[in-house]
Amino acid sequence: MNELRGKKALVLGLNQEGYEVLKALAGLGAKAIGYGNITDGEWGNRTSQEPLPRSVQIFESDEPPPEALQVNVVVVASRQKAYLPILEALKSKGVQFYTPIQFVLQFSKVPIIAVTGTNGKSSVAKLTELMLSKSGKSVLLAGGSFQPYSRLLTSKMKFDMAVFEVNSTTLAAETDFKPQVAIVTNIVPSHFERHDSFQEYLRAKGKIFAKQTAEDLVVYNAENPYVVDMVKAAKSRRFPVYNAHLQEGVESSPAGQCYYKKQAVYYCLPGKEPEIYSTLSWQVKGRHFISNVLCALSAARAMGADYDSIVAALDQFEGLPHRMKKCLEKDGLTFYDDSRSSNPAWRLLSESTSSCSLSPEREEEGCSFTSRT
Repeated sequence: MNELRGKKALVLGLNQEGYEVLKALAGLGAKAIGYGNITDGEWGNRTSQEPLPRSVQIFESDEPPPEALQVNVVVVASRQKAYLPILEALKSKGVQFYTPIQFVLQFSKVPIIAVTGTNGKSSVAKLTELMLSKSGKSVLLAGGSFQPYSRLLTSKMKFDMAVFEVNSTTLAAETDFKPQVAIVTNIVPSHFERHDSFQEYLRAKGKIFAKQTAEDLVVYNAENPYVVDMVKAAKSRRFPVYNAHLQEGVESSPAGQCYYKKQAVYYCLPGKEPEIYSTLSWQVKGRHFISNVLCALSAARAMGADYDSIVAALDQFEGLPHRMKKCLEKDGLTFYDDSRSSNPAWRLLSESTSSCSLSPEREEEGCSFTSRT
């Protein structure tokens, strides 16, 4: 796939990612064809703001057109069940398939920081991008509700690196994904609507570091038993984070570690004095946010973010919409918008990690009423 000029390429799925892949293929000289159902409102917004090149063919129909079956390459931008017949038909012809990430990384060599976990992916990804951007880095934030991965190829901006949010469905389809830094925020049994078993879910999550080498880094929640067990298979350098101070008997990592203690976050590298980041001026409170900071700070620092820029990012960050967002105080009550919460993972997490209560002592530490991450 190093040379696409003149080849026929099918993009399966007319969504945000599909739009960017089609643009990228056209720019690479391929004869791009898009097929699927336009269900994503962002498709219309993107095509109206910046129409696709005239050479791109779009087919929106229940049955795939003959053109879609006469291609050399397929990029699967959407994995809807309705596309299974055409997928099977093309596989029987020996057509080469790519995920959007596989396609992008064929043509872009920028360093990648990848973030996964049951909860906290978006917040950690945004925090990481903010810390690096304030440090003068040009960073693409992609995946989830952010930009499509293929913006790495279509944007006019030259990026120094990219932060990818990757969920279990995306990772399950990956075979050679090798980010320079992988982040695993936490793991609890979840998403059985997408995976047949918890073990399958774990295998998908483990792909984020499966292809890493000793030159790479995996930042992980060292208080979550599922994560701790999973990263034992990692060949990369392991960088644990702790939402509570290191307990006696816990072995520190040769790569370093990051932890929280008494209203401060400590970033520690071997042979160096710890960097201390006070939590007192942060706008977002709660153990869930501390957990997110530990992961983001460790990854951003490893990729060149500087101390002052990290402090500024943490002080200015107001949190993402609908994620433990403080929205109202009335009659002595505080109301939070957490409508993006998709599972009761906080209860499972609190059983195996530092729990949170409403006691005045814990509130002084910036603790909220759950430990959801």
